[in-house]
Amino acid sequence: MRSLAKRFLFAVTFFSLVLISLSSGLVSAISGATVLTTSPIFIDLVGTPGQPASTNLSVQNNGTSPTTISIKLEKFKAYGIHGQAAIYSPGPNDPSMNWVHFSKNNFIAQPNVWNTLKMTINLPPTAALGYYYAVLFSASNNLTVKDKAATFKSANAIFVLVNASSSNEVKKLEVTSFSASKKIYNFLPATFTITIKNPGNIFIAPEGDVYISRRPGGKTIDSLAFNPDLNNVLPNSSRQFSVSWTNGFPVYKDKTLHGQIISNKQGQPIRYLDWNYDKPLSDFRFGKYYANLALVYNDGITEVPVNAVVSFWVIPWTLILELILTILLILAIIGLIIRGFKRGWTNLFDFAKPKKGTSRHGRPKNF
Repeated sequence: MRSLAKRFLFAVTFFSLVLISLSSGLVSAISGATVLTTSPIFIDLVGTPGQPASTNLSVQNNGTSPTTISIKLEKFKAYGIHGQAAIYSPGPNDPSMNWVHFSKNNFIAQPNVWNTLKMTINLPPTAALGYYYAVLFSASNNLTVKDKAATFKSANAIFVLVNASSSNEVKKLEVTSFSASKKIYNFLPATFTITIKNPGNIFIAPEGDVYISRRPGGKTIDSLAFNPDLNNVLPNSSRQFSVSWTNGFPVYKDKTLHGQIISNKQGQPIRYLDWNYDKPLSDFRFGKYYANLALVYNDGITEVPVNAVVSFWVIPWTLILELILTILLILAIIGLIIRGFKRGWTNLFDFAKPKKGTSRHGRPKNF
């Protein structure tokens, strides 16, 4: 029996060591993969058919050793309404893939050094409207690890949008939805969602502001920049934008630690109510407000305005409820104090009254 127990213990120890060595090897292999940083995220290019258009792309090796970086050209299209891009291979029958050339397709990148290469698109005279390229960068020592749980594949992309100017361009934007995330907010922030559709045939970057007022078209209380990064809406697609109003007090803010947002177990940011007493009393938000969207885009001839409005309320009902409960508690305490005083005076008067059958000075009465 003792010998069997020793064998079992040895087997468990052996397999544990094997698992530890395998897992540590996998972690070291994955951690050894090179992390790349590319810049910028996207580029808008306007070109003339029959003439080349070019731009610079930058990539940095954030690893600890030199690595070979390879470049692959793909295309992309809109995916969903939140600005995601779906990268795909267009196939050999797409002539626009042959228009693109890079100053270098493979190169050795030293650690923590930015590398710049030139991308040139030789637009033929027949080029027209938009072309949407995805330039993928990958390092030679990046691993692809596949198992039942996950797939890890490393590649960075720069999205290049090329507008081959054409008289056939149709530039048009429509606001299909403008709404507040709630009808009634307890406290700020108030978040607004704008969905914009591009029914035209070329990408457009909408610009504008959201103005906060007490009534439609009234005096502006605050203004919020809409699409400050000039993100594009691709043709025949819709894109959703969000704008938040945070200027006021009190306002919910995300908890941070060393600049990083702290999340709960569900992955949601943990928030706290911030009271900024340095703000003037006029920044205390209470009542009905209007958000006025003033959007503008260029249709190739002039600036076209698009307007929309939505109303919402800011009612700090938890604060009001706490105030009501506090007032009721104070009134209850005052009521108890008054009742106590009344009982005390009544007892005092009862004590001062002569008892039945006695004189005022407490002596028995004579009959």
